Amino acid sequence: MSQNEYIYKNINIFKYMLITLMFIVGFLNSRQYLEFMGLGVVYNLLLMVFYALLLLMILYLFINFLYQKKRFNLYSFSYYEILLLAVLIKFLILFIQFPLLFLPGESLFSEFITVTGNLLLIAVIVKANMNKNSIKQVIWAFGLGLSFSTIIPLLFFPEMIGSRISHINGFTFNGSFWNASVIAYISIGWLLVYLASIESSRLKRNILLLLFIIFVLGSLAGLSRASLLSFLISLFVYLIASNQFRKYIRVTVFLVIIFFVIINFFPEAFGNFSQRLDGGIDIEEEGRIKIWKDYIEDIPSYFLIGELEGDYKRYSVTGHGPHSVFLNWFTQYGILGFIGFIVLLIGVLISIFKVNKNMPRKAAPLYAWLVAYLSVATINETGFMQLGIFGGIGLILAIGKNIDDRAYEN
Repeated sequence: MSQNEYIYKNINIFKYMLITLMFIVGFLNSRQYLEFMGLGVVYNLLLMVFYALLLLMILYLFINFLYQKKRFNLYSFSYYEILLLAVLIKFLILFIQFPLLFLPGESLFSEFITVTGNLLLIAVIVKANMNKNSIKQVIWAFGLGLSFSTIIPLLFFPEMIGSRISHINGFTFNGSFWNASVIAYISIGWLLVYLASIESSRLKRNILLLLFIIFVLGSLAGLSRASLLSFLISLFVYLIASNQFRKYIRVTVFLVIIFFVIINFFPEAFGNFSQRLDGGIDIEEEGRIKIWKDYIEDIPSYFLIGELEGDYKRYSVTGHGPHSVFLNWFTQYGILGFIGFIVLLIGVLISIFKVNKNMPRKAAPLYAWLVAYLSVATINETGFMQLGIFGGIGLILAIGKNIDDRAYEN
């Protein structure tokens, strides 16, 4: 077998592995619904498959790297590397202090596996060197996997629409019952619109847009003001970036139809949402503002490498998390973690710029994705450590990385 044949075969094998991995990443977002329905064993099995497949793909990339190159390129740089370095430094220090807590089943073991797994997922997606068709297939798999975390509650628990309940029959949902749907929306929602813009099949485009609508409705079903703000701002950004008058008309008609559908079919949910919005926001009394002040006042305590005693929530008088993705990275991983996250976002923005340069107007959904994500993650715990978010980030980086390649057109 020639070297070209070997590499081509490897690319195909890796592509199918990545498609499978991304479907699992999406499906894992249904964790709380599966556990609530007594199907936690399904989640546990898929989680083990995810980590086994991720490890196999990392080894695969490393072996393929050794096969194709004779020496390491010191000048190569990936946008997630600073963040990964910050995480490794933090856990190395913790390991020196509390080695027993890194044993399987202990708190630091679980945290280390989760954080490094999220960042390595980005690395695997970016290093896959996908062409246009491969990227389309991976986004499809990711979207279908995530769709379960919105379809399950809408289909099996319609009575929960319009409620913000966290405790049901002794089971506690992190955030609220609909939090997984919010995560699904900010992870894949606008990526589906991007995929629809490059799909040639009218049927596929319609399916993708239908999925997008389902994700939006699922994110709003829990009366989340952050989700509503996220959708409206990202929609505004999308319309401005696309710069097409016909889209303004279509979107306006679409919003009017959705509005009347909600009023007529879910009047109670609409009434509950109206009540939440009627109260407005009192900046002085807003809980998030008080939480942010608590954490900002203690910056000197965690500035260098983050909190090292295993209880970063101690900086909050009320015992809450930072309620901001920026403060979470800063509090838990120090200044290097904060800078690393900023660099990661810069990488996402540069990738979008590349798409905009090569395919004008196709970048509009990607700008909307970034705005939708940040508008939720900046003021919430949601968006910090969810696996699906890292999958979305990895896909945008991969799109930008491969946009200039000739292979991307195939």
